[in-house]
Amino acid sequence: MYTKVIQSGDLVEEWTFERAPAPKKAPKPRIKRVFRQERRLDNVKRSANAFRRLVRANLRPGATPALMTLTTALNEDIDAGYKYFTLFGKQLRKNFGNELVWVAVPEFQKRGAVHFHVLIWGLPPEIPCVLSREFYTDKTGKKHRKHVCLKGSGCERNTRTLAPLWGRGFLDICETDGNTRLSSYLAKYMSKAMHDKRLVGKRAYSATRNIVRPSSFNTPFQIRLAYEAISLGVDNSPFKTKEYDTLFLGRCVYKSYLIDQS
Repeated sequence: MYTKVIQSGDLVEEWTFERAPAPKKAPKPRIKRVFRQERRLDNVKRSANAFRRLVRANLRPGATPALMTLTTALNEDIDAGYKYFTLFGKQLRKNFGNELVWVAVPEFQKRGAVHFHVLIWGLPPEIPCVLSREFYTDKTGKKHRKHVCLKGSGCERNTRTLAPLWGRGFLDICETDGNTRLSSYLAKYMSKAMHDKRLVGKRAYSATRNIVRPSSFNTPFQIRLAYEAISLGVDNSPFKTKEYDTLFLGRCVYKSYLIDQS
């Protein structure tokens, strides 16, 4: 039997397999990698789930991120887009400090411009704009939310504090409620990007080095300490359980828990 546990913020996932994985073999000599024209669907799904856990690990009480969108004015490739985004990140840190944390997912707009969806933590609270909860429909049939910040406030749409730092096109930023749905929202764009042939062999997302990573436990000692720390099976019961067969490790029992982080 083999057990693996991953904690992503308030979500704890547990996998119990019939058999343990085979011992790792000696690494093979590195060879030049030839990228496929398309990514395998199982790889896309696995990457999207790992990305959801990464975002969820950073969604915690008292640390609400802002949602920022960046678009390049010109239709350029993803390498140019990432270059501009790296320069923008350096400007952010220069102006607001090295404690900033963000994760960004690229996609291409219909016209061919690179577009980034960014969750960012640590900016001054007055910069993100406040949008109405209700949507309205414009003449083209698209749904939008109204900008409800007061005139004269220090929000981005009034002051354009961040736009000159980007300097490559359009920038917008709004506050979020920190809901865990944000992880699925960005994972949807990441999955879409991974199916784009223009992004095959490129990074599906970009994150700062100081971002919080999910905690993984897969040895009996680690798992025992994790169980004691988060009281799994004692004060918590799983909210989701399922069983399925795996190709190499036999039958798997999956359980997911929600824990209190306050």
